[in-house]
Amino acid sequence: MSTDETQRIMRNARRRERFPLGATCIRCGESDARVLDAGTKPILCYACHAAAAGRSVVEYHHIGSRANGDLTIVIGANEHRILSEMQREHDPRLRRNPDGSPVLRAAAHLAGVRDALAVLVERLFDPLITWLLAFETWLVARLGPRYWQQPDFPQLRLC
Repeated sequence: MSTDETQRIMRNARRRERFPLGATCIRCGESDARVLDAGTKPILCYACHAAAAGRSVVEYHHIGSRANGDLTIVIGANEHRILSEMQREHDPRLRRNPDGSPVLRAAAHLAGVRDALAVLVERLFDPLITWLLAFETWLVARLGPRYWQQPDFPQLRLC
């Protein structure tokens, strides 16, 4: 087992130990231990803690790591925490790139874009799909199985 893999396992174990089972942010209900702030009592997520302290809830993330340039994306504070954690799990050559290799720089940026897309799917698309399924059930229960055919129902054209 590599040193990086050992460190990742240890970080995850320490994170799990910091919070009771089922811990959530008291402000927004966030339950992802990667973004819960162990230094707050009661428990807050990183974004809610930032807001309470008057800091921004959006941050800049170096998509390919600082070692590979200044290209950043603007992302929510909680998502930035997750992306930074994912970046720590990248091959050390991608994170550090001490010689400034353009191939490693490109690979680091591709890994960063992949991570950002994964976070977008996990934290936005998946919950939105779940919500849309629940909304569909709600609409059918109130308006019937072909609710979209009612003359005053707003139409959504996706394709």
